[in-house]
Amino acid sequence: MSAFKNRVLPVIAGLATGWIVIFVLEAVNHQIYPPPTEVDFTDKVALTQFMETLPTMAFVLLLISWMIGAFVAGMVGTKVKQQNSRNTTIIIGVILAMGSIINMIMIPHPVWLMILASVGYVPFAYFGGKLVSKKG
Repeated sequence: MSAFKNRVLPVIAGLATGWIVIFVLEAVNHQIYPPPTEVDFTDKVALTQFMETLPTMAFVLLLISWMIGAFVAGMVGTKVKQQNSRNTTIIIGVILAMGSIINMIMIPHPVWLMILASVGYVPFAYFGGKLVSKKG
């Protein structure tokens, strides 16, 4: 149980919290930039066309949502572990980044967003953990 509590639980708690934050912030983004009701999200061509109509600010808000989620995930993972753990925050950041990359492969996104998101998760999770760590 000790290994689970010290290694696995902080990652699970961080990821769950990060995904909830991302989900909520993306829902807000969808309220600001709602998709047309006629868009079939199972049709990749229609989805690509819809994504091309979105303003840059919609993608900026999306990136901010993802990075806030990573930051909070790192904070929670570190709090659950009750000590600073670079490994925990890096694992959280890598898993979030992999999920995002899969999402961006399935749903087309601007190249700049794909690059910034791919490299942003790990540092944001790490600095979230650093913020709440007892060592600083």
